[in-house]
Amino acid sequence: MTENLLIGSKILLIGPYPPPFGGVATHMQNLHNRLLTTGIHAEVISSNPLAKTDRHIRHEPLNLYWFLTSHNKLKSYSLIHYHATAYNIKGLIALVLLVKSDKPLV
Repeated sequence: MTENLLIGSKILLIGPYPPPFGGVATHMQNLHNRLLTTGIHAEVISSNPLAKTDRHIRHEPLNLYWFLTSHNKLKSYSLIHYHATAYNIKGLIALVLLVKSDKPLV
């Protein structure tokens, strides 16, 4: 039922993506697959340089520079799902910058 509300949305998932498998990376993969199979446009930006890339998955060095310069890149998305694997200053700065993007952030 909730999926119907997201049809036509463009969702961005940011965080680790397999390999390796487990924890947050597996959750990101499962969420991405579920969104795609229900007809929802979803893209992944992975912090993992080993992640398999395709038209929906790409690797970006998720560093402070990326978050500071990505405001225009984020404008086309309806919702941003950000997953950090640890509480650290980089994650907190990223979260603040994403909140400033004026998009719903999950």
